[in-house]
Amino acid sequence: LPSWPEVEANMRRAMSTFSDDPSMVQGWEGQFELSDYHSLLARALEEQSKFAEGEGERRKARSLLHAASQHTQVHPSHILWKSCSLAEVLLEQRKFREAEVLAREVANECPEDCQDVWLEAIEHLVASLRGLDRGAEADEWEAQLNKESGDEGDELMQKDDVRHDVEDDNEGPPRKRQAT
Repeated sequence: LPSWPEVEANMRRAMSTFSDDPSMVQGWEGQFELSDYHSLLARALEEQSKFAEGEGERRKARSLLHAASQHTQVHPSHILWKSCSLAEVLLEQRKFREAEVLAREVANECPEDCQDVWLEAIEHLVASLRGLDRGAEADEWEAQLNKESGDEGDELMQKDDVRHDVEDDNEGPPRKRQAT
């Protein structure tokens, strides 16, 4: 198996192909593929504790995939996973406020068939709230997370609505999402 520095070098070489031939990135297929390359490079950087660089690559990956989704049908989970990965690297850098906003965004946008993405977004939300010294709110979400992750029933999961006005400190319990 190659080391993470080798993976980084290999990904940078592979991505240089795209810069050498811009026609490879034209169209949604190229954007989709390049998005995955940026994600892999981000992982290699993060494994080497190069979190700021990894964050930049995660943002590029997410942006490219979003651009591709404007031209073809991309399952929401693909973009949401990229957003969760970005929230995770933000947490690594102690950017708790930005991670909180992103985790709430992901959780709110998750369709019912993306429970695993929702659970990860809530894990990131809990971590960001703890980093912001908002333990009581984090405890509420952690209890909800434990309840939801342990319940593998056939019923559709009814998720709490994690939308709060991010301009204030939002004390109080989360609101329930309306069943659709």
